[in-house]
Amino acid sequence: MNRFFTILFLIPCAIFAQENISVLTVGSSGSITVKSEANINLAGLELSPSSDLVISETDLTRSSAPIVSEYDDSSVSRVYSSTSLISNFVGSITFNYNDDELNNLIESVLVLEVKNNDDSWTPYYGVADPSNNTVTVNFNSPLSFNSITASQAGKTLTIENVNLVDGILIYPNPTANQIFIQYDNDFSAQLFDVVGKRVLSTNKKTIDMNSFRSGTYILKLTDEQNEIHSFKIIKN
Repeated sequence: MNRFFTILFLIPCAIFAQENISVLTVGSSGSITVKSEANINLAGLELSPSSDLVISETDLTRSSAPIVSEYDDSSVSRVYSSTSLISNFVGSITFNYNDDELNNLIESVLVLEVKNNDDSWTPYYGVADPSNNTVTVNFNSPLSFNSITASQAGKTLTIENVNLVDGILIYPNPTANQIFIQYDNDFSAQLFDVVGKRVLSTNKKTIDMNSFRSGTYILKLTDEQNEIHSFKIIKN
């Protein structure tokens, strides 16, 4: 059976003139394969898989309408959405944007926001490069997604990604690589696995989770009054 697919790359002037445009169409029963170490640029969304990526029947669009949470936190005015889940991506994703799409967000702390079938946004922290207007994130574990945008670190598009207790902000949660502690006073923190083994002690505001296995952890933070605050952390 012959399979047909259509890829539509639009020039920048056409992209910026429309609110919602199609950048990739794969027809019914069709698929395309992006080979390992290759690169495909979908109107500013660059996918560079480290293993072969198969994209099946879908319509990938780009919208200029930002995502806004119930707390009025906003993404940039560039959102990519796929009608079908793009699954098992391993490699790097580079998100390009224009200055007029920033919505007053701080470029140096932009993060990639990814949504999958559970309809929640998860932030991923990588390299924000304001000089080139890009955010790049490497994914060493398989990622599945149907929407991608960028927002500012600490500004959550999904409320569940943030833990706020007694003035202590822990984000993102769930996380794939790092968690951040926002607290104005001195503290010490300990991280425990599900069997109660302490796996980390720190007083830093950034915790690198890359070396930990996926699963549930308990973060115990002791404040300046020696009070202990506990947070359940999900490592994807």
